Amino acid sequence: MKISLVGTYATPEAIGLRSISSVLKAHNHDVRMIFLSIKRSSKAEKGYRGGLVDQFLDKVKDSDLIGIGLMTNTYYQARELTEAIRRANIKTPVIWGGVHPTVAPDSCIETADMVCVGEGEWPMVDLADAMQRNRDHTTIPNLWIRRNGQVIKNDVRPLFENLDELPFPDYQIEQNHFVAHKGQIVPARPGNLHGTLFRYRMLTTRGCPYNCAFCCNSVWIKLYKGKGHWVRKRSVPNIIAELEQIKNRFPTVNSIGITDDTFFVREEEEFEQFAKLYNERIGFPFDAYTHPASLSRRKLEILQGCGCALIKMGIQSGSQDTNYTIFNRRVPNETVINAMRLLEEFPTITKEYHYIVDNPFEPEKNVKETLHFAAENHRGRYRVEIFPLALFPGSALYYRAKQEGILKDEQEQVQIYERAYTGKAKRRFDLLGYQVMLLRVVVYLRSHGVPSKVLHRFIGFMLARPVRFCLDRRWFKLSAVWVYLVGRHIRKTLYQIFVRPFRKYRRRYVLESV
Repeated sequence: MKISLVGTYATPEAIGLRSISSVLKAHNHDVRMIFLSIKRSSKAEKGYRGGLVDQFLDKVKDSDLIGIGLMTNTYYQARELTEAIRRANIKTPVIWGGVHPTVAPDSCIETADMVCVGEGEWPMVDLADAMQRNRDHTTIPNLWIRRNGQVIKNDVRPLFENLDELPFPDYQIEQNHFVAHKGQIVPARPGNLHGTLFRYRMLTTRGCPYNCAFCCNSVWIKLYKGKGHWVRKRSVPNIIAELEQIKNRFPTVNSIGITDDTFFVREEEEFEQFAKLYNERIGFPFDAYTHPASLSRRKLEILQGCGCALIKMGIQSGSQDTNYTIFNRRVPNETVINAMRLLEEFPTITKEYHYIVDNPFEPEKNVKETLHFAAENHRGRYRVEIFPLALFPGSALYYRAKQEGILKDEQEQVQIYERAYTGKAKRRFDLLGYQVMLLRVVVYLRSHGVPSKVLHRFIGFMLARPVRFCLDRRWFKLSAVWVYLVGRHIRKTLYQIFVRPFRKYRRRYVLESV
């Protein structure tokens, strides 16, 4: 059976979609993969440019089944492709899957013929087998199916627990893999996959033990309640085997990104086994995510010895009240601070901390607490990412926003579907407010050694009523936006002249040398 799997994500990594492709191939289905990736800065655009859609239609017109993977902020791209299939009178059924169809299946089934809710490997195999044999597929678990004006909603199956039994994600790029590149859909190669085969990203676990109110993980936990263990781990030998395969096939790969919600959910004994095999067989620098409650000195000692170059940790808010009562993130500030101090003891590992801002539920006093927390507790060299709060469908905060009238139906598409979350909080000054800009200033000054006492006084001055009166004036906001835009233009210009040519040259050299 001919199946086209289409990724609308910002980059063509698409680990879940590649896993589904591998499982389908293992069951003797013919799979074509098409990655219609767009730049992160423009991923909220509603339409594909040029003749990309026509090229897409030409690629999928002979398919027996078309699967489209999407997230919330690529919803419009998935809808555009599906509607184009209909206009071209291509009768092939279209199924949507991924995070957004799982948390918002009701809106997705309005466009797609079918929606896969939850993990998709086995539902897609069952669907492809049933269609190939001309059998009824309306009772397949995990699938919502639109039939004769009605929607059939099947419950999810029990979780697949032995992740080692799954084949590795499909990187057989020479076999019917295509990518959008410079306005054309072309065969995938290491050089046109947006760096995917320079820094290889992988999952070693599925599920997260924490139930934060802003995260879609809370939806998955509820969806699979009573269906098995939500947090599942691959064995260390299985992880190393995947990396060995990639290392041997793609000499361009020079680093690894472990994208687990928290890699540190593993025990110290597993870390020791991982470090031994990783040192012996892989040896690339790698990065991973952690949670403040899952850190230990021994784990860091082990990872430091096997090439861990970067650890990312969410602080989210410096206010314990915000973390507890709004984010349902039951981590005392003391635990977060201890984790930061522990990370400081390992200077060879780069630290990256994450904050969430633009929170409509957060009182002003909590925002102040975050500012003072940052001034007091950041030390040494580190990086900080500041994310605006995303009220993604299905999350607890999404429902709270709807209930409290913060998010009205007419606002939903603007605030969620069309908003580009860059992770940099580089938004208009009058959108995020001066507290967010002040947080960025505080963490920047702290990273450059400005004493905490000075920063506490600076925060107090910036939040004083006369200063705030000026900051709230329209003329000041416009000036701040103008300064930001000029600064951004200067940084981009300097990057284009002094950095980008050398990065391109380095990648070209690596590709030519292999």
